[in-house]
Amino acid sequence: MVGLISYSLYLWHQPVLALMKKSYSIHLEPTQIFISIILTFSLSYLSWKYVENPFRNKQKFSQNKIFKLSLASIVTVSLCTLLLMQNLYIQKFIFPEKMARFEKMLEADESHSNQVMFDDGCKFWSEKFNSRFVNRFEKCVESHNKAIFILGGSHGMDLYNAIAVSTPNPFIVSVSRGFCRAHKFIEDQIKEYNCQYEAFKSFSAKYSNNISYVLYTQTPDRLFKVLSLDKATTKDLSMTRLGEVVDYLADIKEKYSLNVIMIGMLPPLIKKPIHWDYGQRFDEQFSGIVSENSINLTKFVDDVFTSKLKEFEIPYISKFDAFSLEIPRDLIIEGSITYSDNRHISYKGEKVFGKRLIDNLTNQGYIQFNKSE
Repeated sequence: MVGLISYSLYLWHQPVLALMKKSYSIHLEPTQIFISIILTFSLSYLSWKYVENPFRNKQKFSQNKIFKLSLASIVTVSLCTLLLMQNLYIQKFIFPEKMARFEKMLEADESHSNQVMFDDGCKFWSEKFNSRFVNRFEKCVESHNKAIFILGGSHGMDLYNAIAVSTPNPFIVSVSRGFCRAHKFIEDQIKEYNCQYEAFKSFSAKYSNNISYVLYTQTPDRLFKVLSLDKATTKDLSMTRLGEVVDYLADIKEKYSLNVIMIGMLPPLIKKPIHWDYGQRFDEQFSGIVSENSINLTKFVDDVFTSKLKEFEIPYISKFDAFSLEIPRDLIIEGSITYSDNRHISYKGEKVFGKRLIDNLTNQGYIQFNKSE
């Protein structure tokens, strides 16, 4: 019998295995493998008996008729497959748990690909020091006197959102934009950007009395000569680039008498949430998402910054402390993903970690987030 249905077995085994792996996991369990074998043999027997054998009867099926039926079958199967793959409503009905995870992945990715900056009254953000930003700042000074000012690149944008969403303080502003950190790029990995740090000095020369605190943050991996922290070592850390950050923060503190605080680093992940496997529970795949090396190197950078900034009496608060961050536990909070990609926080992360940060800074006595400064 196996010999008779061998051609059908050959045709069926690949699609059955592919569908099983897509539905469950790339690595099938013994029970799932057994089900795949039974399903393959069953489908092979049925197709041999009701399709292959009848089609061999030339009196019933001419070559022209076989061609037309084959073409119709290919078109029908293709359309049904496309409909199933593209129609999320159908997939939600067939795979409810998997599609719920898929929606969480899309939700997290949307936080990064289409980031919305918080804007309400005297809580506002700009990517540069333009007249619109300055005019709005001056109007808010009349009402609230002093602002908490947040500097940084894309992580500065995340930090601004996290604080602005959660704090009762009415005057929170930020000038921050992607790829802009207070140090040069390492070995021309990326072209230089016209960033906001020199402009902030000019701004501070005029408005330093209206700034209560300056908070700066960035990502750790851009300080390393090897971009992927899961592959880097402590020897790959560029002390030159790290020193440039320290020098900049010390300079604005001394020249403009600013209260400067550096908020630490967020450990990068191996995979962005959008690339996670929605066919498997998230907590079952953390080993392929979280890098212990990345976490350890982030903590190493925290220690170096803490030591260097201490010389200038500039507080450094690690995100592990400021966010009460525990990886991988905090990747999923209340069913939502807290990272938007492998290096930034999602809307959920901004809300949760923002509240934790404010509580930490208040409890440690660094900042009092009052309703008015």
